[in-house]
Amino acid sequence: MSQKNRGGALDKIKASKHKLDATTREQKKLLKEAKNELSAVTKKHEKQIKECRDQIEKAWDDVSGHVKTVGGIALYGDQIIADKKTIPLSVDMEIEVHSGGNVYSETTVKGGGTSITGAVIGGAIAGPVGAVVGGRKGVKSKSEVQDERKLFVSIVSGGDNAVVELDPKFELDARKLVAEAKSQASTLEARKRTADEKVAELSARLHDLEEDTSEIDMAKKRCDEQERLTEKAIKEARAAHKALKNSFDPQQITEEKKARRSESVSKTLMVCGFVFGALFALLGINEMTSVPDGAVAGVILLLLADLLLVKATKALRDRKALETDGE
Repeated sequence: MSQKNRGGALDKIKASKHKLDATTREQKKLLKEAKNELSAVTKKHEKQIKECRDQIEKAWDDVSGHVKTVGGIALYGDQIIADKKTIPLSVDMEIEVHSGGNVYSETTVKGGGTSITGAVIGGAIAGPVGAVVGGRKGVKSKSEVQDERKLFVSIVSGGDNAVVELDPKFELDARKLVAEAKSQASTLEARKRTADEKVAELSARLHDLEEDTSEIDMAKKRCDEQERLTEKAIKEARAAHKALKNSFDPQQITEEKKARRSESVSKTLMVCGFVFGALFALLGINEMTSVPDGAVAGVILLLLADLLLVKATKALRDRKALETDGE
């Protein structure tokens, strides 16, 4: 670029646009940081409230939460659900396990004729029954286990009562449930007092958290102020850029653009002059030294190279002279 165009209207407008873009980026960055701070403070406050509410709910779980379920009986901290009845736990509640019946095995024997040897061996091993089985030819036997046990859990509490029959295989679990039910009933009042005290404390804290929004209010105030400053700074930068553009004569800008295009073409031609001049010089030397009867072509190529290089050199010298004169 020549000294005439350096620092002209186009350069000043470009510098002003860069300043506007930089101001816009910086202000938007500051506003984003303020919004992120407000979001973080708000989330922190909401998290504290949620944690406090969860702690209140957990405090009541110690009183009424699920403890154990066996078959159709579900035990909670303050009640027991059996036979589709909800029975509150109390210290005078009577809950018992009742079981009875036996488990025995029945053997059915089927077979053919008698074998004396088999009877003797069978009797020696398994007694009279073994003698019968062993003494028959083609004998078949089948044993079946008969379980006649019964298991019940009875519950009586005030005017409520229930009797639930359970699978006998749950007897141990049923006895554990009964023991746990008695323990829950005996500690219910103490657990309620503890939970009431804890819930009262947590409720007071929850109330304070919900009422105290000072940190959020301050962050929002900073965010609103930054939004105002951002809008003002960008608006002023845009106005300054627009005022600068309007301060120049449109004709002056048009002339600078033409001059820059002309300078760009001149620079391109100068570079092409050096490139093609060097190329023609190499081709001319090659014609004169390597090609038979290539002297004439070589001279022509060298003359073209000289012309191009001289013009390119003169253009470069004039360009540097203009820049030196402007310093």
